[in-house]
Amino acid sequence: MIDQGKYDEASEIYGDLVARWEKIEGPSGLSTIYQVMKLAFALHKAGKDKEAELLARRSQLIETQFLGENHPSALDTTALLSRILLNQGRFEEAKTLCKQTLEMRREVLGGAHPDTENSREWLRLIQEKQREEAGMFSITEEDTTFAEEQQSIGLKRLRDSRLEERAMSLRKRRYSI
Repeated sequence: MIDQGKYDEASEIYGDLVARWEKIEGPSGLSTIYQVMKLAFALHKAGKDKEAELLARRSQLIETQFLGENHPSALDTTALLSRILLNQGRFEEAKTLCKQTLEMRREVLGGAHPDTENSREWLRLIQEKQREEAGMFSITEEDTTFAEEQQSIGLKRLRDSRLEERAMSLRKRRYSI
């Protein structure tokens, strides 16, 4: 259903599954929590981020308690919560969670794992959105840290060209006054 963009229908189905699993395992059962996380994702995709946040936090709390904060399922839920917070414009909270997820995924899964790469890309996106919201389009310390972490010649060249463009712009302003 989610793959087809039928988020409201998926939300209903996952809501029913949560209710069924709660009767079988209780509200803290791992299968219940897995369905809660899926429901949170469906609600998030449907644009119902307030509800999604509450469910993601519930799932995160229980997964962390029973599986540990570095378990892949707990990390997936934390990543989802970060995306929900980003949608709400809560950049600092989203960035903090995303950084935690990235660090733990790097430790648990390794730097080249797709989930780790995904977290790295989300962190970059959060930082970009945060700068756009603040009206800042300059290179920050986080940009340079990100570029160094990537150890990519292409990103370093991009950074160097941005710095050069910025320096040229400042020189032009200085001499045109």
